[in-house]
Amino acid sequence: MQQLLSNFGVQPLLLAAQIVNFLIVLYLLNRFAFKPILRILDERKKTIAESIKNAAETEKLLQLTEQKEKAILKKAQQQAQQLLADAKAQAEATQEEAEEKTRALTEKMLSDAKRQIDEQAKTIEKQLAKHTVEVALSLLEKSLTGIFDEREQKSVLIKASKQLEKEVR
Repeated sequence: MQQLLSNFGVQPLLLAAQIVNFLIVLYLLNRFAFKPILRILDERKKTIAESIKNAAETEKLLQLTEQKEKAILKKAQQQAQQLLADAKAQAEATQEEAEEKTRALTEKMLSDAKRQIDEQAKTIEKQLAKHTVEVALSLLEKSLTGIFDEREQKSVLIKASKQLEKEVR
């Protein structure tokens, strides 16, 4: 085997020294380079994982907030529609009430006007009847003047006056 190693130009003592040197360098690299690098990589991996987790939580929170916003807007819209409907109903009720009051007032005014017209018509009829009686008596008195004497004229006029007053009433 030595011959085989010498054919390839390998010297056992140098090979052993290189193996020892390799092990020392491997130990030093492992202790001072690989472990800190692996630790930094682990920390970065944890930070990235935490950032992804925070981003997912933030996304969920954003979605939840958007849902709440939509719900609030929908509720506000419904309330606004309800307020509009209530205001419209109240306006219609107020308008109907005002129309009803106007109708009642108009009917009252019409009935009062009819009553006044009837009273005035009756008054005018009475005045007209009284005036007609006066004219008729005056006409009768002038007609009777040459036919009857004064006492008979008064008697006829009194009878005619009573008769006319009965018919007028």
